[in-house]
Amino acid sequence: MAKDNAYKNMSTDELTKELAAMQRELQETRFTHAVSPIQGTHVIKEMRRNIARYKTEIHARSVADQEQAGTAPKRDRIRARRAARRKEVARQRRKAAVARRK
Repeated sequence: MAKDNAYKNMSTDELTKELAAMQRELQETRFTHAVSPIQGTHVIKEMRRNIARYKTEIHARSVADQEQAGTAPKRDRIRARRAARRKEVARQRRKAAVARRK
């Protein structure tokens, strides 16, 4: 089954509704599989992955909205600070390596 990118064109409300329906369908499929094994258990794996794709898209949109509003969560500011620190340390190491070569 190929990846379906149709969810990228959906609104966030539509994504949320579709996600709930997919989760219900996954639960029903699991129950069916528990009672009598189904053919092609890969369907369950695909359902889980599609649910993860929808959740990822919903979260990405939520983070983008927060960034636009300027209300990014504290952990994002911490991550940005850590990334800046890593860049600074890498710059210092490169500078020290060049100095050792001379």
